[in-house]
Amino acid sequence: MPPTHPRYDYLYRGNPQEFMGRVSRIPNLEQDEELSLINAWQTEGNKQALNILIAAHQKFLVRNIATRRLFDRFDEALQAGNIALVKAVNGFKPEALVRLATYAQWWVRAELDGITYRNSMVNVETTVARKTVMRNLNRALKSIRGDNLPPTYTDLVKAAQALRVDVKDVLEVFPMMNGDVSLDAPMQYGEDSGSRMDYLVDVQPDPEEVMLQLDEVEKARLRLKQAMETLKERPRYIFQARRLNDPPVTLEELAKMFNVSRERIRQIEVKAFENVLAKVREQSSVKNDNDQRQPAPTSEPLTHDI
Repeated sequence: MPPTHPRYDYLYRGNPQEFMGRVSRIPNLEQDEELSLINAWQTEGNKQALNILIAAHQKFLVRNIATRRLFDRFDEALQAGNIALVKAVNGFKPEALVRLATYAQWWVRAELDGITYRNSMVNVETTVARKTVMRNLNRALKSIRGDNLPPTYTDLVKAAQALRVDVKDVLEVFPMMNGDVSLDAPMQYGEDSGSRMDYLVDVQPDPEEVMLQLDEVEKARLRLKQAMETLKERPRYIFQARRLNDPPVTLEELAKMFNVSRERIRQIEVKAFENVLAKVREQSSVKNDNDQRQPAPTSEPLTHDI
């Protein structure tokens, strides 16, 4: 049975400050407790064990959200991070010789970086293209039409070209500047050119692309693990403590642990990093060579039994 822990509510209720105050009081797990809980979930399906693991890593998750400045999308980031944590618990192997937080970093980074990327793209469109449209669209339309009649789709396309922005930006900004427009309204007045609804696109990521990205993350994690196994015990420990732990262990703490100078720890860390990097690159190079040597698939004519 997993060790007992105080039952704790880590449900997000819309207030980031209140949430962070609550999760900051959740007790940390010792490594043996963590392994016992992971085993209870993986072998017995013990949901209480999973909840304790997820709760104990909320502080770790909040740090990652803060690092990426995602407080304006805190709810979305928290949900994505918790999904990543569950994936990490499901895939964790005790022989990895790392803590769950280190192992989960791959999944959490992949999920949160995706949100960061989408957020940055929205900000770029808002601050550059859309501001240009908002400032200059009416003037551009007036020069194109020369009257006060509603613009046609062709007029909006010409305005986009004149402003050197994407037509999509003009189509999205124009209704906001000129009142609400029904999604069923025709794109061109008096012509059967379809409605705005026909031009809406699904902005959700392709599930196949998501799976490919997760697969690449898993392959990178395995290459790193294999590269670390080539290190001796002390350099491997220092590399993990300095490069993979969150937060990293200080040089001073490691120097006291191994009874050497901080400079010596730094030298070992740098050398270990160079060795791991070289090994990862070597593995990637071997993989690429093997992929290139694979024979091209032959296409044979289809035969049918009669």
